[in-house]
Formats: sequence, C-alpha cells, structure tokens
Amino acid sequence: MNYAINPLEIYKLVNKEVYLVDIREYNDFRHLHIKNFVNIPYPQFSQHTYLPKNKAIYIICQYGQKAKQLCQYLRQNHYDAYYIDGGFQAFLNLPSQKYY
Repeated sequence: MNYAINPLEIYKLVNKEVYLVDIREYNDFRHLHIKNFVNIPYPQFSQHTYLPKNKAIYIICQYGQKAKQLCQYLRQNHYDAYYIDGGFQAFLNLPSQKYY
C-alpha cells in the first residue's frame, strides 16, 4: 500500500489534529520550514521517545526518500504514518507556499 501524500495536501494538514514531523537537519529546518511541523532530525529520530499513537503522523524530509523509509518503519510498529511525496523540494515547487 502507498502511504505517500501529495505536497498539495500539506495545506489541508496544518490545521488538523495530526502530528507533523520534519526530519531534515536542524539548520535546514531553522532556515525554512512549514508552519506547525516539529523538527526531529533523521539521525536523532530513534532517540525521540514520544510519538502519538492516537494521531496520524506526517513526515517530510528534503526529497522524500528518508521520510518514506521512516514511514514504513513506523507503520511496522503500528503507527498511522504517512510521508510527503517528493519532500520539501516538491513543496517548494508549489505555486503558493504560504505556510512557512
């Protein structure tokens, strides 16, 4: 099953009861990020102790591959996880990125 979310769907997510995670490096996140996303850099993700099991988790990385891998891992561990297809780069290519 495919758990990829089109970058256009981000606009619908920012005001919902979901957990939004940006796994890019801290400096990249600090420079530019999407509203309401929490930064948990990929190398430190396994050390992060709290992930909600009662909310959908949406993951974004730079290009989509790491987020896809992490999504698969989380799903194997019974989380309701999805990833943003194409990552932050795909989001930047959208006509309007008003959620910075």
